[in-house]
Amino acid sequence: TVADNIRYGPQLTGKKLSDDEVTKLLALADLDSSFASKNGNELSVGQAQRVALARTLANDPE
Repeated sequence: TVADNIRYGPQLTGKKLSDDEVTKLLALADLDSSFASKNGNELSVGQAQRVALARTLANDPE
């Protein structure tokens, strides 16, 4: 799911993101919280790019 995709990077470093944190990251990428439960193949190209942005932000870039 999109939520699993966003959690993947931080999970590699031992950090676990809560549902609320995932929702906040989706909001930063201008996506509704309902996207968290969608599969990647259900997204448009633009939506997938926004998920990629949320995934990048989840890693706490400086």
